[in-house]
Amino acid sequence: MKSQDNLSPELKHYIASIKARSPSSIEDEKMQLNLEAVIKENSEIAEASSMRKGNILSKIKQKLSQISLVPLGGAVATLTLGVITLLLLSGPPRVAFASVVQQLEKITSMRFVSEMKAFDSVFSRFKVYYREPGLIRVESIPLTEGGENARTINVINTKKGQGVIFLPGPKFATPFSFDPKQAEDSSKNDPLYWFNAIKQYKGDVTELGEQVINNKTATGLAFKESGTHVTLWIDPSTQLPIKIIVSTATENNKTAFQMEADVEFNLPLNDELFSLEVGENYQQRNQED
Repeated sequence: MKSQDNLSPELKHYIASIKARSPSSIEDEKMQLNLEAVIKENSEIAEASSMRKGNILSKIKQKLSQISLVPLGGAVATLTLGVITLLLLSGPPRVAFASVVQQLEKITSMRFVSEMKAFDSVFSRFKVYYREPGLIRVESIPLTEGGENARTINVINTKKGQGVIFLPGPKFATPFSFDPKQAEDSSKNDPLYWFNAIKQYKGDVTELGEQVINNKTATGLAFKESGTHVTLWIDPSTQLPIKIIVSTATENNKTAFQMEADVEFNLPLNDELFSLEVGENYQQRNQED
């Protein structure tokens, strides 16, 4: 067995706790199966991240494979999963980022509230609701005089290529249609740009350490893609973002545009939020008007 001198104090603590247990044979068998599944899952993450041989997840696989020879119980399963989470979020940034992408691929819904700035001046606020498959609602309020009357609501079904623009102030509604394939080409002005950018990104990632965000200690990850900076603050308990910052800069490094959003995932969203029906209290206009 290889030396454990190079393990972190946290990992040594978990291993010591595991070795101190002596559970029943039934618990042992269940834990063996669970542990094998965990190792397999995290090995796949490491491979997806194109990490070099001997990376931290390969090491944890080796160590956990050795530990699995020791009788393990149900109570110890929590400790073992803690090791995985600890190393995913404190190990190489690319591995942590791959885990975030994996979780984003599984979400069923999302809600985020954001502010948009141009040269440090807030010009608009957004509420965005998203639900699988391909349902989007964007509520925007320009922060100008009379901005509330200029409030717009865009409801879009990207799978059907249909949507409606609602203007609650003057009570106008404009149904429209589009090629669903165009919905895949995300513009940087699209409030969901960051979401698709994260899932598609394959480059380097920078770790930003920890910061308290909305009363939670979050881990920061950042990357740059085609001149756009994306910063994610990740909740370690879910491995999902709780705050997103998307920005672009001028040549002299001044922020030209920034969107900052608080994000929630996998919450129930009412069907009415995504309804394309135009109520009787709205005057309907044609797309060409």
